[in-house]
Amino acid sequence: MTAAARTNPIGVRPPSKANRNGPLHFPPNILNVEDDESMELINRDQDKTPSPPDTPTPTPRIDGIPLPSSLSPPNAKRRPLTPSSDEMEDLPDIRVPYSSSPESISSPPPRKNPPLPFSPITIETSDEDGLRAQLEVAETNRTIVRNIAPTTTNNPQRFTPTPNGGFPAIHLPHAAALLDFMSPSTINAWLAVGGSKFLVRVFDYNGKEHETMNAILTQHIRNVVAEIMNEHNLGPVNPRVAPPSPTNGKNVKDFPKSFLVFDIPTEVTNMLVHQRIWSTPEITIEARPFLSHDLPTSFLCLNGFTTSDPGTVTRAVRDAWTAPETLGQIVGILEKSEIPLDRIYDAATYLCDSISVEFIDYKVAKAISLPCFNIFANCPSNQPKTWTSLRAKLMTIQYHTPLDGTGIAIPFTTCTLCHSIGHPNGLCKFPDTPSWNGPKHKNKVAKFSPKTRGKE
Repeated sequence: MTAAARTNPIGVRPPSKANRNGPLHFPPNILNVEDDESMELINRDQDKTPSPPDTPTPTPRIDGIPLPSSLSPPNAKRRPLTPSSDEMEDLPDIRVPYSSSPESISSPPPRKNPPLPFSPITIETSDEDGLRAQLEVAETNRTIVRNIAPTTTNNPQRFTPTPNGGFPAIHLPHAAALLDFMSPSTINAWLAVGGSKFLVRVFDYNGKEHETMNAILTQHIRNVVAEIMNEHNLGPVNPRVAPPSPTNGKNVKDFPKSFLVFDIPTEVTNMLVHQRIWSTPEITIEARPFLSHDLPTSFLCLNGFTTSDPGTVTRAVRDAWTAPETLGQIVGILEKSEIPLDRIYDAATYLCDSISVEFIDYKVAKAISLPCFNIFANCPSNQPKTWTSLRAKLMTIQYHTPLDGTGIAIPFTTCTLCHSIGHPNGLCKFPDTPSWNGPKHKNKVAKFSPKTRGKE
């Protein structure tokens, strides 16, 4: 057998030593050679220094991958990296959200409550009638409030700016809470004041030293309002401030905390109420409308669960409210409201769909967690009596979970810094506000002694 006929031991044919130069051995669309004349032009240009290619524009996808520069002639005509308009039309949309920094990644938008599925009948009432309807059920709600000792501090900054997302919410125990423990004669006098007016509550003020503190706080409130008006070029303003007056009695333990501001332009009232929180080193106030028809969204505070997961508690509350017996009782309460009878079931469903839950991390001895949850919902009625009846009923039922215990309603805790229900002093969010001028909490470990329903 001759050498030419022998089988190659490695099973492949050895490479040919034939000349591999020329357009035949380049991939298609990389080098377009039509005839010998074009080849001569290429050979003549090889001695010239090629100009650098243009910087390619990044695109979502590239159909072809160009050969490395070492495998193509210096002046070879390359296929454009950017697809043509016709090619782009055939490309799928594969764009991906991009963030240049972690801070620009926003959290999912908060869950919005569904719109009211009906148009309730609007009952025309005067301010006096509306306020007296709220005061009628105020006593029913007062037993859920407790106070904690206050603390104070100062910050050299003048006004605390509104943070991103706004100031923390301040929840009321009932619609007329701003006038709790107020003398009836004072309420009547405030109702008789005409023109623009609004209410102010002072942070970290419990009302107990009203004989001396009311005069001091009245002057501070007047100065702050006038200063705000000067900074906004709203002209000279000389507001009047009326202090609260407690109910008469020998054993008075609770005191009113709201001041009335009046004799000011309407645009001033609207601006102060819109921002709501005004904090200076001397005083921090919350401005609220004199009368608001918006009912509170705070319904319950629950403890007894062994989990800190709001989702588990949300399911337990929804299951309890939509149980046939409870849902029938909710429908019965709503039937006595202004809601049209043919939309009562829709209104009950709206109430259950609006449930939201807030986890409060209370601590007991040795820093053991005692989870509590604030339950919020939107009342489909705008009548204070209907809202009170619904909450009274929902506080009497138990909230079972398969694996995480049973929740029961307990009285709300009241923060003495911001006067909101639902959290103690140590868990108030206001002192964490950037450039906060107002009072600080002593510590962030909230101690809690559990109580059952009906006990204070």
